[in-house]
Amino acid sequence: MARRWPDTLPLASEPGFGLEPADPALRTDMEVGMPRVRRLTFARNDGVDLVHIFSDTEMGLFRAWWEDAAWSLTGDSDSLAGFTPTAATITADTVVGPDEALADRLVDTAVTSTHFAQETFGSEAVAGATILCRATIKAAGRTWARLSFTNRAGTVGQATVDLTSGLITATANTLSATIESRGNGWWRVTITAAVATGGTTPLMRLQLMSDGTTTSYLGDGVSGVDILEQQARMVTGVDGFLRTDAAGKVQGAAGGTGWVFMPLAVGGGFKYLESRFKAMFKAAAAPGLVWTVTSQLEVR
Repeated sequence: MARRWPDTLPLASEPGFGLEPADPALRTDMEVGMPRVRRLTFARNDGVDLVHIFSDTEMGLFRAWWEDAAWSLTGDSDSLAGFTPTAATITADTVVGPDEALADRLVDTAVTSTHFAQETFGSEAVAGATILCRATIKAAGRTWARLSFTNRAGTVGQATVDLTSGLITATANTLSATIESRGNGWWRVTITAAVATGGTTPLMRLQLMSDGTTTSYLGDGVSGVDILEQQARMVTGVDGFLRTDAAGKVQGAAGGTGWVFMPLAVGGGFKYLESRFKAMFKAAAAPGLVWTVTSQLEVR
């Protein structure tokens, strides 16, 4: 998955947005007559000045994105490779989801059972703290799913989701549970729960359901859900979704050295264009910790 501006951060502000196209021609002054002009390239190489207005939380997300910070306990946000399936199968990269990322498909097997995939945590799930679990899910034959976290005391915090209506129909033992549309039938579900203390191994589970209440049912071997944007992290107060790699680090600007698809207006509306920061960004804080961030890009 290419590096990309996250949907959890706003687009650039129009006041202060600037465009400086690179001159594709070489001009040589002659002793007599008009200058000699030669076109060197047909590539469009633009310089872009950006201004972003961030809340303090968004500023925290932007800095984590800029730095490729450690972010998720479950590795690659668009892969279920670290999850162990039970009465279910995982097929990688089955369909294109939001932001052109590829989703994995979780399908029930043809047995009567609970059908799920889960990942366990060790010391990363800090006892006594709060954890956040999220995933973006779309129906692929099953229209109900459940996102849950089992804490160190053995208590299960969960949210049950109707993937047709995009509603959380039931919750239990969560501190919060939210759902937001990612478009085209995709729903981003997020729960937070207490890690607590005790001898149970903490785990995050993504579960298929036949309806809003039945947890064990006869699967058909073909029905399931598509899943991407999954992650778990210890709650810090700056916890929006940022895409992560296999090591759980943000796939961001790589400290300004990486090429990133950025939403830019260079004529014809906003488009995602491959860009790289030309220098370190600058930031100024206003009352209420509203941040004005300025930066410059080179676009190819």
